[in-house]
Amino acid sequence: MSERAARALNCGTTCGVIGLAVAGFAMSYDALHSLAVEQGVSAALAWLWPLVVDGFIVVASLSVVRAVADGRPAVYPWLLVLAFSSISVTFNVVHAAPTLVARLVAAIPPAALVLSFELLMRQLRAALRPTAA
Repeated sequence: MSERAARALNCGTTCGVIGLAVAGFAMSYDALHSLAVEQGVSAALAWLWPLVVDGFIVVASLSVVRAVADGRPAVYPWLLVLAFSSISVTFNVVHAAPTLVARLVAAIPPAALVLSFELLMRQLRAALRPTAA
């Protein structure tokens, strides 16, 4: 594959991950906010709950990117990404209507974000791998 084509694919994948991140956060925000209010968090502070849960996923994900870029192991940041992604999926499902379809709809956005991010990390690892002389 030409370098230009590889860059175009990498750019497309990166834009896709960013788009999924924004969409997933927007879809998750309402459910997590509502759940916080329902569980007794004051309305004045409930808007912070989705930022804590899904915002931490972003911070841990950026830590994975940094570790990969530096050629360091990324086990701990990946564990944090997976833990908080599981928390996000779980609380989105808990808030969903009690039907299988509603719960699947609630689970898909955060799951898609994590899986797309893993695909991006695979591309980054391949791009950072030393090329043969």
